[in-house]
Amino acid sequence: MEKKEECALVRELLPIYCDDAVGDEGKAVIEKHLKECKECSTYKEEISQMKEEEEASQDKIEAVKTEQATEVSKKLRRHKKKMDFISTVAVVFVWLAFMICFQVVEVSGISMKPSFQDGERLLMNRVVYHLRSPKQGDVVSVAQEDMTLLKRVVGVPGDTIEIKDNAVFINGKSVKIKGEEGQIEPGDLTYPLTLGKDEYFVMGDNVEVSLDSRSSSVGVIERDEIRTKFLCRFFSFKK
Repeated sequence: MEKKEECALVRELLPIYCDDAVGDEGKAVIEKHLKECKECSTYKEEISQMKEEEEASQDKIEAVKTEQATEVSKKLRRHKKKMDFISTVAVVFVWLAFMICFQVVEVSGISMKPSFQDGERLLMNRVVYHLRSPKQGDVVSVAQEDMTLLKRVVGVPGDTIEIKDNAVFINGKSVKIKGEEGQIEPGDLTYPLTLGKDEYFVMGDNVEVSLDSRSSSVGVIERDEIRTKFLCRFFSFKK
């Protein structure tokens, strides 16, 4: 084989030789030729250098990718911490708002039957009466010195109340108390009774047994004694 033909063949094989992908027999032939041919040896060095530069460039690309991935990971961790903080603040805010705006009370006794049963839990609104006055028919909690009552508003300021003939009269008109049960006794108050400013008359739906405004021990309710308004049933507790 002439030298030019041998050089051409070796140069074609050098790229795979530099990748160590030539068999032992071919490798021995190429190495022998490189020792004898300075031009091919120089060409081999150029190929090796290009491969080294290519590998260095690839390593640099991989390093940049790794750096970018690390930065993205850091950003994701920071975002997660931020979202966790926001979620925690939101939960605390909702809890505080719930505690400020609402109250859970348990019905004790049978004075509000059949509307509410003993042991039921009710969600009460603390805020509504800061925005408006109680209305006839509202179920409210009343805080007095030694007890808290759950009753229904029957009369509001300016109303004239009268209880007679087993009926309640508001301003001369007979009214039906929602869900009322039993005989309606007048109690020990004097009628007709006209409510003054910020005075309310409350009764339990179970009118036969309820301790309410008909008794002088409870009497007419002052506006600031009405604390919360029934919103909904929280859940029922069955014995």
